[in-house]
Amino acid sequence: MTALHPRLVLLVVLIVALLGACAGVPERSDALRQAEQAVALAEGNPAVSRHAPVELARAQETLQQAEQARQADADTNEIDHLAYLARRQAQTAEAVAREAAAAETAVRTAEQRRRLITENREQEAALARAEARRQREMAERAQAELRDARARLQDMAPRQTDRGLVLTLGSFLFATDSAELRPSAAASLDKLATFLREHPRQRAIIEGHTDATGPDQYNLELSQRRARAVVRALSQRGIDPHRLRAIGYGKDHPVADNSSVEGRSQNRRVELVLSEEPTMRDTRAGAPRGGQTGPRG
Repeated sequence: MTALHPRLVLLVVLIVALLGACAGVPERSDALRQAEQAVALAEGNPAVSRHAPVELARAQETLQQAEQARQADADTNEIDHLAYLARRQAQTAEAVAREAAAAETAVRTAEQRRRLITENREQEAALARAEARRQREMAERAQAELRDARARLQDMAPRQTDRGLVLTLGSFLFATDSAELRPSAAASLDKLATFLREHPRQRAIIEGHTDATGPDQYNLELSQRRARAVVRALSQRGIDPHRLRAIGYGKDHPVADNSSVEGRSQNRRVELVLSEEPTMRDTRAGAPRGGQTGPRG
């Protein structure tokens, strides 16, 4: 029988040894595979690397111990126990990272909320300053217009009230029991029209009033007709009717005692309430019983 070459013998021995070694390493258990997946998932999570590096390192170390035990053909229970610990440690790292990320989000949200509150307060303060400036400018304009009105419309007794600048046109505008303007009223109406043209921001509520003589309904209708007559007269003098509103109050708001001739004469009047309000509304307490905007008929 022919002897084998020494090198060939050595190669055969090495192959047999390697095959024996491979056959001796046990397969990965389900527990070990689950641990590897858990650790890999934690390693791929940037939040874990940032917030839970210690916990991740502990899981990696335990997983390495489990793999070493498998390579050494250790007891299956020992390998699975180490794999269980590695999986739980990886899950702990994930939980720590989630809590830390949530805390960071809460801090950012609180900071954003504080910043928004600060910005809102600054905006509110700026709006308050702007409103105060606007009110101051309006008050200054009102005072300037009051001075102008007192200088130019003295015969209408201009006075500043909480309703606005009030001008009074006495009974000289109309004949008794009439809503037709007297020719002598033209000069006063011309002054009013000039004043309104020179103060285009002003709007006027024209209020008609009567004394207490006669039926209430008749007096109401008469006061309405007189107020509308003044609106028409101002409109004819170039004042935009949308700036004017006619209201009749009848006998409801006397300024003097109706028991005397002089008092009744004072109560028969037309008042103009001037203001810069963008929309005109009734300026007296209690709803009037009749009114309209602009001239109609």
